[in-house]
Amino acid sequence: ARRCSFRYRFVMRIVAVAMLRNEADILPDFLGHCAALFDEVLVVDHASTDGTSEMLEAAAARMALRSWRFAQDAKMQSLVVTALAREAAERGADWIVPLDADEFPLLPSRAAFEAALADGPPVRRGSWRNVWPAGRAGFEHFAAAGTHDSVRATVRKVLFRGDIARSGARFGIGTGSHAVTPTPAPPEPLGALAHIPLRHVDRVALKIAV
Repeated sequence: ARRCSFRYRFVMRIVAVAMLRNEADILPDFLGHCAALFDEVLVVDHASTDGTSEMLEAAAARMALRSWRFAQDAKMQSLVVTALAREAAERGADWIVPLDADEFPLLPSRAAFEAALADGPPVRRGSWRNVWPAGRAGFEHFAAAGTHDSVRATVRKVLFRGDIARSGARFGIGTGSHAVTPTPAPPEPLGALAHIPLRHVDRVALKIAV
């Protein structure tokens, strides 16, 4: 009899989850970044009116993306993102990364992402690096690939192993995805996220109004 040997390679499955609203101006950059880093992206569109919904529908034909529409006016980000994380866990996610459309993990490659997650605690944290267009004219001609100014911020976002989302009724993600319950061990740093909230004049006005 001929003896056969098989070698198995376990692939880490990393899934991003996001709740978005009226992010059409930055959505192509966000989804392109996600396509390079994540196995799947699960998105809830919160009643967008600027074309975000149509862009998500078109993107789903080109990448591993699932989206749902949330039409209520209530701000329920914590509950919605928690539900998305549970869905990601049920779909086999080894790691779950909550993001907003204006957040970009600063990682050179998917391989570097996996290597950084391979060892360490089940909850990690990325620190914001606030980014905005360089110069006064930048707000008139913003592009994610353009020139920017930045400053390190104290805000941190969590990412966590899928088994935490499978831990039962105690599981939950705080507003803004700055914390997760339960947290088996103190989160360790895992690089930075470029945070780009002010992309153009209209966005600045919206932030002031909110």
